[in-house]
Formats: sequence, C-alpha cells, structure tokens
Amino acid sequence: MSQHWSSDLFEEIYNAIKFQSDVDVSAIDLSSISHDLLEVLKTPTPSTESRNKLNSPLKFSNGDEVQLNQEFIELSVLLSTELDLDEVCTAELLFYSEDVSFKKGTSLMDSAKLSYFTRAEYVLNILAFLIGNKVLSLNPNTLFENVIASFDKIYKLINILNDLIDKQKVTGDLSSLVFINGVNFARTQLFKFHELLGSLLYALSDSYFDDIGTLANYEKVIKIVKSLQNDDVFVFHFFPFVLNFHAKARETSGLIHELYTFITKPIPSGQKDTVFDLSEAQIHGFEIVSAFIFLTEFISWCKHNDTKKYDFQKNIVEHMESLISIGVMELLLSFCAETSTPETRRVFELSDTYDFRSLLQRTVPPFVPKRFVYQGTTELLNIAKQRPEFVNVLKLVDVSFLKLNPEFNNSLVSPLLQDFFSTFVADAALILTSLRDSEEDFALSLLDSREEVSDEDSDNEERTKTENVPLSELDKIAQRADLERFYLAFAYNCNNRPELCSAFWNDESKINEVLGFISWGLNNNTSPLIAASFSILLASISSGGSNVATKIWDILTNNNTHAKKNDYSRISIDSIFDSLNYYIESLNSNFEQDLNDQLNVYHKRHELVFSNKNMADIKDSGKNKIIIELAEDSIVSISGFVRLISSIMMNLTGSERANQIKSVAFNRFMPIVKAFLEFDNLINGGKILQVDVNAHNSTLNPNYINLPDIHVSDDSRIVLLNLVFQLLGNIAEDNEDSFIRYESWRLVDRWMYHGLHSSSTSSNDQFSKQSERKKYLKKRSIGTIEVFSNNLTHFSQVLNFVDLVKKLLQPLSSVSTQKYCLAFPCDLGYGYRPNNKIGVWPYIEFLLIDVLGQSDSLANEQYRDSLQMLLLQLCIDSLHEVDWKFLSESALTIIRDFKSFESIFDSLIPGLPINYELFVKLHHSLAVFSCFFDSNAYTALFKILDHGVESVNASADIAILVNQALNVLDSLLGMQDNFHKSLLPVLTRKNISHQPVHRNSIMSISTSMTKVLNQPTSIFDNIYHSKILGLSGVKTFYDVILFNLASVAHIALFVNCDNSISLQALKIISKLGKADHFRSSKSEADPLINMDRLLTTFLNIDESEKIKFAFVDKFDEIQDTLDIKFEILDLLANFLDPVKPTLSIAHFLLGFDIKANTLSLTYSEHTTLLDILLGTLRDSLDLISELDFGNGNRHVIDVGPAKLSSLILEILIKLCSNPMSSGITMSRVRDYDLVEKLISFQPKLDLMTSWCGHEFEGDLSTSTENYFISSLPSITAFTAFIVQREMALKLLSLELYNVQSATQKEHYSQLLISKNSFPHGTAKIIDLLDVLNFNFRNFEVEKYDYLNRSFDVEAILEHVQGPNYSLDYSILQKIYKILCQSSNMVTPESKQQYSEEVMAEGNKMQEFVTKYLVMTNSRDVQLKCLSSWSRLVLVLQDQITASDIIIDIFNSILPKVPIYLESDIVFSEELVSLCASLFDLYVDKFFNLQNKSQSLLVLEQLMPLLQTCTFGAINSHATPNMRSEFYSILNKFISMVLQDKLLSTKFLELVNSIHKKLLPILTNDALYSQGLSRINSIFLIESLLKLETQGQVNFVTNHVFKQSFLSEVIRTLRRTDEVIHLAASPTSELTFNELFVEITAFKANIYLLIKIAQSQKGALQLVQNELFSTLTNLRFLKVDPDLGLTLNVREVQDFKNISIRVLLDTPLSLSDLVNPDKKSEDTISLNELVVPVFELITTVLLSMGPTYKPGVIQTRSFMKSVDDLVMGVLKRDYLLESGQVSKTLYTKESDEIQLLQKLVRLFTVIDSIIGS
Repeated sequence: MSQHWSSDLFEEIYNAIKFQSDVDVSAIDLSSISHDLLEVLKTPTPSTESRNKLNSPLKFSNGDEVQLNQEFIELSVLLSTELDLDEVCTAELLFYSEDVSFKKGTSLMDSAKLSYFTRAEYVLNILAFLIGNKVLSLNPNTLFENVIASFDKIYKLINILNDLIDKQKVTGDLSSLVFINGVNFARTQLFKFHELLGSLLYALSDSYFDDIGTLANYEKVIKIVKSLQNDDVFVFHFFPFVLNFHAKARETSGLIHELYTFITKPIPSGQKDTVFDLSEAQIHGFEIVSAFIFLTEFISWCKHNDTKKYDFQKNIVEHMESLISIGVMELLLSFCAETSTPETRRVFELSDTYDFRSLLQRTVPPFVPKRFVYQGTTELLNIAKQRPEFVNVLKLVDVSFLKLNPEFNNSLVSPLLQDFFSTFVADAALILTSLRDSEEDFALSLLDSREEVSDEDSDNEERTKTENVPLSELDKIAQRADLERFYLAFAYNCNNRPELCSAFWNDESKINEVLGFISWGLNNNTSPLIAASFSILLASISSGGSNVATKIWDILTNNNTHAKKNDYSRISIDSIFDSLNYYIESLNSNFEQDLNDQLNVYHKRHELVFSNKNMADIKDSGKNKIIIELAEDSIVSISGFVRLISSIMMNLTGSERANQIKSVAFNRFMPIVKAFLEFDNLINGGKILQVDVNAHNSTLNPNYINLPDIHVSDDSRIVLLNLVFQLLGNIAEDNEDSFIRYESWRLVDRWMYHGLHSSSTSSNDQFSKQSERKKYLKKRSIGTIEVFSNNLTHFSQVLNFVDLVKKLLQPLSSVSTQKYCLAFPCDLGYGYRPNNKIGVWPYIEFLLIDVLGQSDSLANEQYRDSLQMLLLQLCIDSLHEVDWKFLSESALTIIRDFKSFESIFDSLIPGLPINYELFVKLHHSLAVFSCFFDSNAYTALFKILDHGVESVNASADIAILVNQALNVLDSLLGMQDNFHKSLLPVLTRKNISHQPVHRNSIMSISTSMTKVLNQPTSIFDNIYHSKILGLSGVKTFYDVILFNLASVAHIALFVNCDNSISLQALKIISKLGKADHFRSSKSEADPLINMDRLLTTFLNIDESEKIKFAFVDKFDEIQDTLDIKFEILDLLANFLDPVKPTLSIAHFLLGFDIKANTLSLTYSEHTTLLDILLGTLRDSLDLISELDFGNGNRHVIDVGPAKLSSLILEILIKLCSNPMSSGITMSRVRDYDLVEKLISFQPKLDLMTSWCGHEFEGDLSTSTENYFISSLPSITAFTAFIVQREMALKLLSLELYNVQSATQKEHYSQLLISKNSFPHGTAKIIDLLDVLNFNFRNFEVEKYDYLNRSFDVEAILEHVQGPNYSLDYSILQKIYKILCQSSNMVTPESKQQYSEEVMAEGNKMQEFVTKYLVMTNSRDVQLKCLSSWSRLVLVLQDQITASDIIIDIFNSILPKVPIYLESDIVFSEELVSLCASLFDLYVDKFFNLQNKSQSLLVLEQLMPLLQTCTFGAINSHATPNMRSEFYSILNKFISMVLQDKLLSTKFLELVNSIHKKLLPILTNDALYSQGLSRINSIFLIESLLKLETQGQVNFVTNHVFKQSFLSEVIRTLRRTDEVIHLAASPTSELTFNELFVEITAFKANIYLLIKIAQSQKGALQLVQNELFSTLTNLRFLKVDPDLGLTLNVREVQDFKNISIRVLLDTPLSLSDLVNPDKKSEDTISLNELVVPVFELITTVLLSMGPTYKPGVIQTRSFMKSVDDLVMGVLKRDYLLESGQVSKTLYTKESDEIQLLQKLVRLFTVIDSIIGS
C-alpha cells in the first residue's frame, strides 16, 4: 500500500483531534492514512528503478496520472537525495506542494521540504493522540518496530544535512543565509521529531505494555542509546520510555527478573579510591543512571513481593555502590541539571550565587546535540575568524539552539526522576548514610595529612585562615562529594516545579521517611559542603508553595539548639544567623586589624618626619595593602544558607502567616545584610572614603587620610552581593509591608551612594547628631549615575541588581481600597546623595540607558537574553502599573465634584504627604517612559525587535524577549499623547506646593545665613529627573520609528508568530497607520507620491512578499479563538477609506498590486489575503444559515461567524465604495459567487433564534433576569449579525447598480423579489427586514438623571462603547477603584464595608450602561440596516415588473410606521421616504384607471398607504419632513384621481373623517413650516380644493375662509419680498437652499391664491384681505427691468459664496442676443416670479368682473406702481414681433419667449378690464 504525500488529509484529521473537545475517534475515518501512520517516519529510499519511472506517466496515490517535464524530474531527483526518499514519492510530494508554494509564496523545492516535515509532524502527533488515548487500531508491535526504525531515518537525514554542508563548501556560497536557514530549519524539525518519537515510545510503554513489553524491545532501545555519545542530548528522549518500562516491568514477575539480569550484567565492580573515566568505559552513562534508578526502585519491589531470590546487600547495595564508584551521582547531577527548568538554570548557574554544579560536576561533560555537530566545525570557525565575509558561518556551525523542550522535561522526565528521588529517600537511606560516613572518613584523612605537615592553627585565628584549605584538597573533597551531588541533583529536579515538591512533601505513604530524611539532613553534617548542599535542596523543595515553605521555616525554627558558633553540623535558623554573623564579624575584625597595622605605620612615619630619625629604623611588614578574602568553603556555606532563607521568602505568599514569617526574617537577618553591605562600602570605598587616624584616641582632633589600598577577591564580593540582592528581593516580592519595602530601599540606596557609615547614630539630640565623630568620612561624591558602575562591577551583579529593583518596584498592594502610593520612600536619597537629589529616577536611568542600552554588546547570548528579559519585564510592569490617561484626564471629568482627589495619594510616611503633582514627579513609570527617549535605550529596544521572525520561531527565549519588546513599544506609543499633554508639564514644573521640611534636614550651627536662604524649602524641590526631559531631540516615538523602518518590517512579520506576539504586532501596526507621521499626504501636483510612509516602506523592502504571506498564514491558521482574525480585520477596515481615492497598507496586505498609484488584482500563483477573506466569508455564511435540527429546527447564530462575516463585508464595502478598487474587488467577489450566496444564505429570524446560547429577550426592566443582556457573546452575536445583514444589503445594492450583464442583474433581482414556493410565501427582500422585529422595552431611562448627578454618564458611555459595538467595562472598574481609594476609613472592616457599597453602586451603573448601550447599539444597527434595505429596494425599481411586490412591501412596512411614530421617529422617516419612492414607481408603472374594477383594485391596494399618510400627518410625533412626504404622496394621488369620481369620493370620505385634525395641521405647515413641508402642504391644500369641487363638498373651503388663513398667506408674500431684499445685500447670510425654498413657496402660494380666486367668493376674500396692497408693496416688482437684481447666497456644502442674477430678459439681454452660448448658469429669469403675480391679478378681476369698482381701482393703482416693469416687457415683445431679433437664437430657450408672450397677454387682459 502506497503512502500519501499530500498533507491536506493529515491536516484535516489532526485539526479534528486538536480543536474538538471530547472528539469521537471512531467517527474519524483513519483507514486512508493507516498505512502512513503504521510506517511512522519510514519511507521508501531512492533507487535506480524508481528514478527511471519518472520518464513515464506516473500514477499517484490518489489516482491522478501525470507526465513530468524534464525540469520537474531533475528537481525530484535532487530532492529525493536530500530527503532519502523514493523518486516517485518525491515527485508526488513536489506535485502536491504546488499548493503550498501558491499559498506561502515560496519556491517549489522549499515548499516540498516544508510539506515533508509537516506531513511527518502530523503523523507523529496523530499517533501520539491515538496511543495516549488507547484507541490505536494498528498493531503495536509493528508500530514499535517502525518507531525504532524511524530513529535511524532521522540519523540518516542528519548525516545528509552534514553532507550538504560539505557539498555547499565546495560548490556554493557557504555564508548564504538562504542555505543556512534551510539547514537550521531542517535541524529544528529533525530534533523535534526525535523528541516526538521518544514520546511515542513512552506512550507505547504506558498504553500498550502488554504488547510491546519484552526484554527484546527494551534491548533495541538501549542499543540505539548506546550508539549515541554519552554527552549527546538525544539520550534524554529515551529516558521516559526506559524509566516507565522499569515501572511497568515491576508489575510483571517474569520480566522483572530478566530485566534485572540485563541491567546488572554490564555493571563493573568499581574502585572507590580511583576516579572513573566515563569516556573509556564499556558501559554507557545512560545505562549507569538508568541502572541506579532501577536498583533503587527494585528495593521497593523486593519489599512488596517479599522475595528471597535477591540478597539486599549482595544483589542490590553492592551494585549501587559500584555505580556510585563509577560516577553515577555526577551523571545523575548532569541529567537533572540538563532537564531542569530554564529559571532553575538561571538561578543556579547564571546568577553567580556560587555555582555548585561546576564544583561537583568535574568529569562529566555538558550535553550537546552531538549528532548535529558538523565534523568540520573547527575548520569553518578558523575561516570565519580570518575572513569577515564568512561571519554567517558561525550561525551554520552553531547548534546550541537545539535544546530540550521544557514541556517534555516537565511532563515526562522530571516526574519520573522525582519518583526515583522519593523512592531513594524512603528505601535507600542506608546508601545516604554510607555516603556521609565515607566523606567524613575522607575529610579526616585529609586533616591527618595536613597535621603531619604543619602544626594546628590557633582556635582564635580568623576563620578565613583556619578553613583556607588548599585548592588541591578542595578538589579532592569535591571528587568524593557524592552525597552533595545527590542533594544537588534532587534540587535541580524539583526547583521551580511546585507540583513535584508538593507531591514529595504530601505523599502520605512516605511522609515518615520524608520527615526522617529532612531531620537527618539537617543534623550531624560532617562538612560545610554537605550542609550547604542540603540547604540548596531544602531551598528547592520550598518551591512547593507557601504551605511547604512555611513547614520548612517551622522545621528550621524548631531545630534550634545551643550550637557553637561556626557549627555547620546542624542547620537551623539560629545556626544560620550565627554562622553568617560570625563570617561578617570575622571579615570586619580582619579588616580592622589590617587597617590598624597600616595606621600604626602611618603614625610612626609621621613621627619620624619631626624627629629626624632614619626611616629605615622602622620595620615595615611589607604589607602596604589590605587583603580581603574568604575561603571557598566559607563562600559555599554562606551561599547555601542565604539561598535557603531566600528561597523560603520567595515562596511565602498569600497568607497572613507568610507575611509574619517574612517580617520575622527581615528583622532577624537585616542586621546581617546591612553589615555585609557596610563592609562592602568599606572595601569598595578606597577612592571615596577617608579614615580618621586618631579615631582610637578621642582626645585628639580628627585627622582624615585616604584609606589604604584594599585588594578584594572579586569572586567573593560578587557572590556575597548577589546573595544579598536575592535575599532582599525575595523578602520584598509580593510583600505588602511598606516598612520592609521602604527599609530595603533605604538600605540599598545608602549602600549604593556610600551612605551606610553615616546612617547610624545612638543619639537623638540634634546637636550631638551633627557633632558626632565619625571614623569614616566621604571625601568626595561620585556622580548620581556613575555610582552604579562603581559598585556593580560584574555582569551577574547587574543581573541580580536588576532583579532586585524589579521586585522592589512592584506595587505594594492590589487591594481596591489601597491608595496610590510609591513603591519606594518618597524621600529616598535625602541626606547622603549628591545635592540631596531624591527619587528613583537614577536607578531607571542607569538600568535603561547604561545597562539595556549597552546590553547588545554582551557576547554571551544567554546572559544577554536573561538581562534584557528582566529589564523589559521591569518596564512592562512599570508602564502598566498606573493608568495615567485615566488619572490625569478622565477621573476628574467623569466623577463630579471629586473633592477628595488629592486624598487618593499617600506617601505612607508620617509627616511627608504627597499630592498628585508629587506622585507624577516621583513615580518610576514616567522615568521608564522618559528614558526611552534616549538613543541608547530605544536603539537597544529596536535591536531586540531586529532578531527577526526566524529567531523568534526557533527560540522560546527570543520569542519571550521579542514579545516583551513589542509590549513595551506598544505601551510607549499608547502613553505618549497623554505624556506630552498632561504629564510632561507637571514634570517640568518648578514650583511645588509647600511641603514639610524633612525630619533630617536640621540646620547646623556653622551654616551661614546665605546658605540657609539658598536651601530648598522642601525636600521635593530636589527631585532627580533625567536630563533627557529637556535635552532629547526626539519628541515622539514615531520619530524614532522613522529612523528604524527596518524594524517595522520585522514587526509586520511578527504577525505570523504566536498569538501573544501577533496581537502586540497588530496593535503597533495599527497605531503606526493612524499616526500623522505615516499618513498619506496627497499631492495634486504629483499623484505618484500619493502614498503614506508605511505603505511606501512595505512596498520598497525585500520582505514585501513575506509580509503579505505572514498575514495570509496567520489569518488562515486554525486556532482555538478568533481574536487574532478579528484584530487583522479591524486593522484592515480602519486603514481603508471608502470615500477618498487613497491607497493604504490595507490594499497592500490584501494582495493588490500597486503601481504608479493605481491598483490591480491579477490571478497570480499566490493566494492573497483578499482571497482568504472571501473564502472565510463564504464559510461563515454557511454557518450562519445552518439550522439546529436537534434544537427545535431553529437558527443558532454564533458570535464567530457573525462577527467574521460582518467585518469582512465592511472591508468589501469600503473597497467597493472606493473608485480605485471598486471594479476589481467586485469582480473578485463575483468569482466566489458571493452575491448570490449573500441573498440565499440569509437566515429568516424569529424570536426562537438562538444568539450564542440565548434567545432574544427585550424586557429591560430590573425586575426580571435577562440572560440575553447579561451574556456578552449573545449581545455581540446579535449586533454583529445585523451589521452583517446591513453590509450584505449594501454590497447587493452596489452590485445591482454596477453590474453590466442584464441577465445577471435579472437573476439577482428575481432572487430578491420573486416569492418563494411555500404557501403564503414572501419575497426574500421582505424577509431581509426581519431584524426590525427585535425591539427592547421597559428601559428605565430615568436612572440616567440619577446616575448623572454623581458621574458624567455620557463620558462613561463613550469609554465603555468600543469599536464595532463592543463593550469595555474597564473604565467602570477604574472609577470605583479610585472611589474606594478616596475613602478615609481607617479600620479594615469599615474599608471593606465601604468597598462593598461602592461596588454595589458600580453594579447598578454597569447594568444601566449595558442596557443603555445594547439598546442604542441595536437601534443604530437596525436603522443602518433599514437604510441599506431601502436603498436596495430603490435600486431594484427598474427590475420590478408587477405591482404585487410593491404592495407586499407596503403591507410589510406600513404597519410599522405608526408604531415607530410613537417609539422611534427616525425609523418612520426612513420607511415613509421609501413609501414615497415606491408610490412614485407604482404611479409611473401600474396606476391604471381604465375601468371601475381597475379603480377598485387601485383603491384596495393603496388605501393602507393613504390611511397611513393621513393618520400619520395628524400624529403629534410626526416631523415636518415626514409630513412633507405624506403631503407629497397625498397630493400626487389626488392629481391622479381627479377625473375618477369613485376614487375621488372615497378619498374625500377619508379626508372628511379626520379633516378637523388634518386641516389645521396642513394650514399651519403652509404658513409656518420650513422647507419642503411648507411647499408640499400648500400644494396639498390646492389639490384638496380642486378635489373638493369634484365631490361637491366644501369643508376645505370653509376651513380656509373661516380662519385667518388667507390673510396669513397673503402676508407670506411680503416675507418672500423681504428675503429677496436681504439676499440683494452684499452682506447676505442666506443659503441657496433657503432662497430656493422661499421662492418656490412664493410661487406655490400665488397659485393657491389663484385657485381660491377662481370663485367670486374667494376673489372677494382676497381683495378684502389686502391682496392688492400687499402686491403693490412688493419691491422686487419694481426693479429696473434692464438692470435686474443680484442675489448673494452661500453654498453650505462647498462653503462658497455665489451670486445669482435675476434679469427680466434672461436670456433676452443684448449680450445674450449676440452670443447666447455665454449665458451664465447663475442667472434666473424674473418672469418666473412676475407671471404668477399677474395671473393672480387677472383671475381676481375676471372673477369679480369689471363692475366691482374696488377691484378695478386697486388694480389700476397696482399697475401704475409697476409701470417700469410693464414698459420693459412690452419693449422686449416689440423687438421680437418686429423681427429685429431672430427667433432662431432662442430655440433652446423657447419657454422664456412663451413666458414673455404670456405676460403681454395678461397685461392686455388686465388693461381691457380696468381701462387706461
């Protein structure tokens, strides 16, 4: 059966296993890959026969037949050699890798290698799952054999890799990064596979031991191990199998005996007095360790089985002693150290608190990946040294990145080793005793040998001399220190593994043995090394947590005895204290003695100067310097004891008892710590301190001289300081006791600034304090920053000091009632620093500028990475500690009358209060922020980012480091606006509000008055701030990034890393894209540069394609959560502008080709992100539309597909709305058939629809529990779905509007408007409006006012409302935390009660905010969806061929209009506007009144609309715009039915039924409304008057005549005249729209009056209401007809002023007669205003007749007032009639001629009636 070489099938099964909880394996079809699984990594090897087959047609495993070309054949042959794979299989692998190449954008060769390794990884992981869950359907024995064979396959591939290096050295470029990265990638994969194979072996032994549990199989594994070198790290991958095999074998009596024989057979009989050389042994180191572990656990088996076959002494103990004699303990130490946690390695080996491993592991080399080491490494290293261009070769030969997987160590190796240690302690105590006795004998023999050579030293001699054992003897002790090696191995294995320590301590079956072991180890120790090693073991066991650490402390406390000083035989708190105290006293005593000797010499020499004696008479001992040193065993003791106390302190957390112990330990050991630091100040103060030579004689005046030369053992000083740093840091960590924290700070700071010798005094009197005689005095001060370099002289000191500062800067408390306080004393540094500069800024400046800034130069990568991790974590903790934006900007704004704001700050020091300003000036986070403006700091930060994505993927440490750097950069970018706006002004402000004088700032007697006057009035006048604040030329970090654009490329590539890194990278890119520094600056002069800097950067770097594929890969990656996908979609959507034709990185990332500021989207061989999005949208629509048949056949809308589809559609809408990308984007959308899918796959919603597990519940009252509202996923799914619906409607509108194919448009239209096949079915377009059926009710809006009294609720709502309608409650947590902090409660009980009350109010606020925002957000998205739906309906107008769909839409939406009129007027406006448009369509296409049946049909269809309009018009909630739409519909209907008596009658009946309400509103709008409602109401009144004459009723006329309506209408004519007059002013502020409406209303009113005047009664009413008087006073009728008017108005949209010419003879002016083409578009005809006026005059005269003298007289008077106008009109008519102007010039403007002629006729009629 052939193997499969397409990874798709494996990937599908792997994802089903990985991402589905409780997966049913039986439901997964594994038959297709069962052969591949069985073969594991075994593959057919290359052969000539297979190579020849490539030239013939090939048939692949899936049945495909292909004919390969020559290039493909050559590639297959080449790759088959590199992969040791059959040529035909290689060809198939290449064939299926084309898809990978297409997606990844990589070469076919590289893609095939990736596919090969990916397939192998899938196979191994699937097998691991099947075996681990005991659901393996394959033969375990066969599988085991193939696993064994797979190891050989890996070793062969490793050899091929080395052969490739040989080949590249001869034929290619050995320094090629492409080649090197390829080799290292293969190394990484093969190392990973070796580990997975080891895990498979373990799983087989655990799950299928009955099948594979034979000695033969065990021997096969041991055979592989023995083929490896002793120091090959690969051996660890076999360790879990071997140890588990032992455990399983003990359950099988027959096998255990065979195994015993096999294991013990090769054990040599060692010689205890010789050093065993492992490299020359016949037994493998792995065998030695596994045999020792087997024999240890075999003891327990023998006990339980009561066997007599084995003699304990002969068959077990002797073998174990033999193994000990050949170095098993050293091997065990090496094994445990190699598999320890990274943190353990750092603490034990990098922290320089004495490296016990280096002392005890002397013959066993460290483990390395020996198989991967290239045999010509030495040669290549020499080449690299000689030739700089071969620097990349160092990366090729370096295999140190291949390290054991911590997860493998923690889950498999360390638990098995811990079982061994527990068993050894319980059952092999005899061995431990033997080891100690042996070491005691050896130590005595060494002592005897020394006594034979020299006499015994005095008991009173200083310890450092008595214990100063020659190095050779110490080496001998270390060689025989097997008990110490056991302790240390045990310590390595359990340190930083709390679960193992707890299990060891809490094992009930062995608790007595454990306690006995602890007691035995604490007592009767025979050497300092044993005591120190056991202390290290106890320190590691304390990793079990606070309870275990407490027990160990109690045991140490209870083990106190009256031991003598320097007695290391018993370990207890007292003995540790006494020993440490003894060491420091001895050091001080030795120092003082040597110092006195030097001072005596000084005195004698001084006396000789005045006695003229010979200087040679003075005997000089020759020692002109002070030498400080400690014996190594003293350092060992100090290290073990301090690390024990330190570890206990570190693990004590979370309880009152833990705090008590820390307090006790601090008070007990702080004098020791202070003494060590004081001594360090002395020995390191030669250049700083002076000594009083007369200090011994108080009668003599002080005489200070420089300290003699002091020579210190660097190693001793380094270890001691590191131990002190760790102890202080661990006591302070997670400790809420401000006293401990502050005293620790003061101690460290005084040590740093050499102020410890001036800090202690025994007198409280201020004068005695100032006059106290001091033995040591500072002769000068080192600079504030330089002092750090003076004291910290070694890397490990810096590393531990950084860790100490990080712990000391932790917040003191996270309790909500804890006020804002500093992690250090606010007066830190006062009294001893240069210029009394206080604060913690110097520490931050040194750490970030001098340490981080120079850290990249460290050659040791492990040291460098550890240091940078600590520093960056310090920065992260600091920058995240205080939300400065909230504190400085939001708090006082949101919380009304927050008078207690200043009380939330507390210095925790009585008499030294601080306020907000001081808190800002002192807080360390702003020091961190400011120091990153220094070039050293930010350069180091960007160098970390420049590690690149390959390094991140290859190293877990680099990944952590880069993640930290991204976090810091993101925080800096996020803080900088607030920093410059609110915080920097405070930092640079000089005047500080008055503060109390410091308690130590007592003025001395000798101080001059001038100095007193110049002294600061407050200690806070001397806060140290870095010069960077004022000197840095960098204003924002965006400036820095502009100079590090290469790092931006790395940040973009980090998107394809782990989610934590990816999320940080996306945040930074989002910020960069929004920053002004990177925004597009459009240039009309040169559109080629119309790009932003970020886009330009991405387009012009080598990594352009990699960045695109990074986003493609990350988005396409299958993950447990969709958060990263959402972040990517948000980023793309935010960068796209749907209006401006600009380009952004969104277009670049989506895969558009950008050239010369134009876009294209070609069908290339690579998958684009746009393609991935379209595919994801398609899949999301499938999920949205699915029915849950097991849950009532209802739709279940989950947040994932709903939000994904909404965000993707938003991106598509923005692309399709932008003219630069619309066409090509829409074309790609069509390729995926998404338009049709958007129509067909929209589910029909109802109240049974489940939204992420909850049905919609609209009741917002507080009396009921609303699970829908309280579920954030449900709310998000609901909102996201409606947004998706809205975006889908928009996209459909765009497609229907733009699609060119009539057939396609018809198809889409039919999908939307045709009714479905179900009975009473509705069109899809109507179903799409179902989102409006979800409404909220019973919201208690009155709570807004209640809450708004105390808080700015509007501001809170703005903060809670996140992007895409998400909710972020963090602002509420901050508000109520700060309220708790402002409490002045004293007792814990009162604070707790106040906190609970505040939180209860907070819950009410959160409930209100949630309901309010959910309601408003839902309304917002529903309104947008309705608007988009309405637009889609309008776009479909041309496709509507039957009136049914219009009527169906009316029937669907009209019932909602009155409902929304009462609840939400905006929705009604949208619906009514659509009704007006659809009514116009109905009238244009389907209005038919040919017969009575047609009339009845029209009436039936339109009556709901007419009723809605009439009743809507009288609704008090209707807006003027809505009434305008109602009036327009009614008016148009009347105009259409005037000639149809049936319809006229029916409509009049409807109006008559409500005319008493309707007509007052109608007439009021006609008189006082604005805009179209005024015009349409006038038109409707006119139409109703016309309709009234048809129905022979007069209720409209009666209403018009009875009211003062006519008088008001006539008065409005004057208003128009005033408006025209105002517009004629040069300073006019009228808008064009206002002028247009006013003129249109004027004409409408004139025509309304004309209609009224058509009856004699109406004409009489007009005359009586002063019509003629009004007309006579109209000023625009009296303008000079030759000059006209100029109207000045503003255009609101374009923000420009325009002038409109109003001319009588437009277009009959003389200039137009000459050249009519030059007519101005801003010119209108006066005829349009004049003709209706004279029509009105004519109508009144005709209705009243010539006999009505008042009318004739008033008309004659009016005509006389407009005589100029009449003459101007007649003159122009004469020119036309006489032929002086050709009428051919006016063919285009014939309407104007008709108006002119009509006006002449009206003059004639008027003149005929009134006479001249």
